[in-house]
Amino acid sequence: MHRGLIKAIVDVPLSLIRQVELKSRKLEVINAHGAWVTPGIVDLHSHIGVGSAPQLNSARDTNSRKAPILPWLRSIDGLNTHDASYELAMAGGVTTAQILPGAQMISVARRS
Repeated sequence: MHRGLIKAIVDVPLSLIRQVELKSRKLEVINAHGAWVTPGIVDLHSHIGVGSAPQLNSARDTNSRKAPILPWLRSIDGLNTHDASYELAMAGGVTTAQILPGAQMISVARRS
């Protein structure tokens, strides 16, 4: 770790760690005990860049109300790469996001 950033994630032999410590170098070792380590928050269900921030009626591309089933609906077709939601997500620690279209029509179809 350097200035708060993780610089490497590796499996280091204990003998090498002891050698570095003997040379009186500052070393912070965190044993994750086999846990998953991610570089930040991974958002597996996101509408970043599809639903606008700030919210504007003319820029809503999350859902389409053309039909109850839309197999061709893709987020990439309505993606705004300059949307403020990217900066907001990154400020909150998001480093990876799966951007999906909305599921409003599916939920409406289930209710009726």
